[in-house]
Amino acid sequence: MMQLFIQIENGMPINHPIVEKNFCEVFPHIDINNLPPEFARFERVLEPDPIDGFKFVHDGYSLVGEVYQDVWLTVPLTPEEIAEIAAQSNNIIQSGIGVSRV
Repeated sequence: MMQLFIQIENGMPINHPIVEKNFCEVFPHIDINNLPPEFARFERVLEPDPIDGFKFVHDGYSLVGEVYQDVWLTVPLTPEEIAEIAAQSNNIIQSGIGVSRV
């Protein structure tokens, strides 16, 4: 599993997570097994599966237990987005893509 780290300033994550190899190259003087308060471990949280009528928006990073993680907000789809999804679905149905004919 890839280890990630994130920089902390005034108790808040700044910048974006960095992979272990790059972290060690940029901060060779820091022991990853004994991180100073300016750094923390990070775990990537993938975007959740879709829910009808909603989308997920990445809202930054938050401390969960002892590691920082991605935060995803659930946001209702706009009427325009709902109409576009319906149009795309109709196009797929009309083109016969994914339709099994026996």
